[in-house]
Amino acid sequence: MNSGYRTAPGRHMSSAAVDPDRGKPLRPARIAPRGTIGAAAAIGLFAAIGMPAAAEPMTFDEALALAGTSAPQLRASALGVEAASAASAAAGRLPDPQLRFGIDDLPVSGPMAGRFGDDEMTMARIGLMQEVPSRARRRAERAVAEADIDVAAAADALARREARIAAGVAWLDLHYAGRRLAALEEVLSALELLWEAAPAAQSGSPTVGADGASTSQAADATTADGAGVITAVDPAAGTITINHEAIRSIGWPAMTMTFKASPAVLREAAVGDRIQFDLTVRDGAGEVTAIYPH
Repeated sequence: MNSGYRTAPGRHMSSAAVDPDRGKPLRPARIAPRGTIGAAAAIGLFAAIGMPAAAEPMTFDEALALAGTSAPQLRASALGVEAASAASAAAGRLPDPQLRFGIDDLPVSGPMAGRFGDDEMTMARIGLMQEVPSRARRRAERAVAEADIDVAAAADALARREARIAAGVAWLDLHYAGRRLAALEEVLSALELLWEAAPAAQSGSPTVGADGASTSQAADATTADGAGVITAVDPAAGTITINHEAIRSIGWPAMTMTFKASPAVLREAAVGDRIQFDLTVRDGAGEVTAIYPH
């Protein structure tokens, strides 16, 4: 409603009513959902933790729990919920009253120019105006504000879920990368035994004995004995494949290897036989010279 008065010498007037549809109520701001959090968010989370290098490894459940509370993006989504809740407090309320005043028919020329009391048509008016939007409009504003809160809460829940997923994927990538590294270290440790067993190359020309054999080759030859199961025999290639146990005398781990073999060994060998065998190693290559039932 609009209440007020217009004053002039010897007269008083009432102001007219205000159209309810002229009001422009304040609308709460809409809260848009946050975007998804990629692998970079998980990296930012783990960087923000600042764990010392000597700390115990974080478990999968601990990483998920920390991501659900400490990701930087979650602070922004939580503030979005607070903003929507604060904006909803003003939804559906009446606008603030307005104080209006003015002067009508003030002479600006002639002998009475600029004089308030000389012309009886000059009137001062002052009033208080209250805009009253329709009840349906105010009810709709409250419904929109409540929906904005729901949207902000859903965006916050989505941000927390995406932070947990990103942290879980990052944890799994790091975990299995560590397992692959450990497996490679085990393979390298096994290969070191072979490298140590292989004879070092000798510099200079080898000497030749009276029988024409190289004395350096004879010195490089190493004999050993082992045990295992024959897995393949190839008479055409003159080779035998044995899944043997560790040969500790020359530092070989248990594995399956193919060796040269003498004709007598090839005749006696049969796939599946468990045997003991004599082995001669020269220049890193082995030759089975005899086999015995085991």
